[in-house]
Amino acid sequence: MSKLEKMLDEGEPTPLLEKTYDDDSVIVTKSGIKELRPTPNNAITLILQWLTYVLWGGTAIALTWLSTAVFTYLFSQHQATSDMYAYGVSNGATDIIYPMSAAIVLLLMALVCDFFYKGRETLHKSSVSMVIMVVHAVGATLFSVGSLIVAVFMGIQLLANITSSSDIGTKATLFASLISLVLWVFVTVRILRPAKLKFCPYGLWTLMSLATIGLVITAWVGPLAKEASLRNDRLIENNLSELSSSIIAFTAKHQVLPSNLTELSDLSATAKELVTKNLVEFIPGKEFTPDAYDKTISTDIYPPLTSTKAFEYDLCVTYKEKQWLSAGYSYAKDGSTTSTDRQTYPSTYGHDGGRVCYYLATSYSTTYPTPIPLAEPVM
Repeated sequence: MSKLEKMLDEGEPTPLLEKTYDDDSVIVTKSGIKELRPTPNNAITLILQWLTYVLWGGTAIALTWLSTAVFTYLFSQHQATSDMYAYGVSNGATDIIYPMSAAIVLLLMALVCDFFYKGRETLHKSSVSMVIMVVHAVGATLFSVGSLIVAVFMGIQLLANITSSSDIGTKATLFASLISLVLWVFVTVRILRPAKLKFCPYGLWTLMSLATIGLVITAWVGPLAKEASLRNDRLIENNLSELSSSIIAFTAKHQVLPSNLTELSDLSATAKELVTKNLVEFIPGKEFTPDAYDKTISTDIYPPLTSTKAFEYDLCVTYKEKQWLSAGYSYAKDGSTTSTDRQTYPSTYGHDGGRVCYYLATSYSTTYPTPIPLAEPVM
């Protein structure tokens, strides 16, 4: 019972107002009759209502996205297979930054809007505010149903062994959809805000804040910290081919291999880091003649082939961690390759951990001359 109702019941003098508002959005008249407070439909209230609903929905979407990425990482730590590459676990941790940033920004904006809207909100909507509530409540309910369908679908897949029980993507999606279901149920209740659930907004604020803090901390100490520790690996993977291109350009110009990588002057800033940090060991090799290995050309019909100079060289690096690739590794694992078997560019999409050497050769061009005309037969 409110203070005003107690005054009326005890017959005490009431304030000199025709109608007084208590804390539950109810009008109490001097005669003790309760009436609903009319819903204010001014522009500011309607804008705050709309933004509050939309921002809470956006926060739920961002947290679902973030939880999918986090669970994918967590499950991958217990299952090192080629599936990791398919789901971007090996080098996709930086993708977590996008949903994490979105979740933080949307949460803060939703809390601010809801804080101001709560002071203007009435429990009994009418007119335009009723339409806004119904539209967003239906949308939130559909998202809840969708999350439930995805969770049941993924659960049935795992239980029926339709997919591998160790499928990272299936398990991550299952747990993320369950989180999404809980979030959307709370968002739906917040939009409807039943009169009996007076502290409904505070419940949503607490749930969303805890979910965001928990997922952000997990992402920070998990995939993001790991990605930071593998920065040199990513630097090598993304820029080693540029070193090969620069070596090829150097030999084409000077007809000799550089004595060391510091002689390469056309490297980008990131590729130069490989040199300044001594992340790559350059091992010059011998010069070879490409056409000496071509046994398919008949010298009776064709003159000898002419080629530019070509050189063997090795680029050795040390990776902190193995990079998974379902197609296997496309670099030579020993130095037994012949000159013409060597690749001109290193393939860094998949590699072992530890020391890895790429046995390479500079590119060359071979000129096929005009065939020697055959003598005409004597008639």
